[in-house]
Amino acid sequence: MYFDRGFPKINYDVNGDGVTILAEDILTRIIIRDKAFSSYTAYAKHFVQEHETPESIATLVYGRPTYHWVVLMFNRMFDRYYDWPLTERQLQLYANDKYDDGDDIHHYEAPQTSGDTNTKLIVESTAPFAMPITNLEYERNLNDERKVIWLLKPEYLGLLEYQFNALKHGRYY
Repeated sequence: MYFDRGFPKINYDVNGDGVTILAEDILTRIIIRDKAFSSYTAYAKHFVQEHETPESIATLVYGRPTYHWVVLMFNRMFDRYYDWPLTERQLQLYANDKYDDGDDIHHYEAPQTSGDTNTKLIVESTAPFAMPITNLEYERNLNDERKVIWLLKPEYLGLLEYQFNALKHGRYY
């Protein structure tokens, strides 16, 4: 795996005096190209359940919890604590910390009247069919959106690892 073997090495000038040491480049960031998402055969949709973690999903799909980075990276989740969906308990604590009152009105929504009528629009409170959305409902809706993730199919895992290792050694595609 890419991160199991450390980050690429760079010459780093610690003191700014021209003397460098060989250090791991911890600022290296690799993302999956948008082109990978255009091939629907390479990934599958997954709905994260309350008890699931990146490690448990990696174990289920790839056979090892150490492939959690594939789950996170494929979904462009760079911070597993804030990008990953919260449990209901975590969501309650988060909303209580963020807002004075989770039941206060965050905004109003109304269904779109043409096109996709399932789409909700943010509107003024006086708009026809305006429905109040509380702070907690707002945060829950955002959290529910994060529960829909995409998983790289296991048969493509070897190719992904090969390309990552090539990047580590300075070979680009």
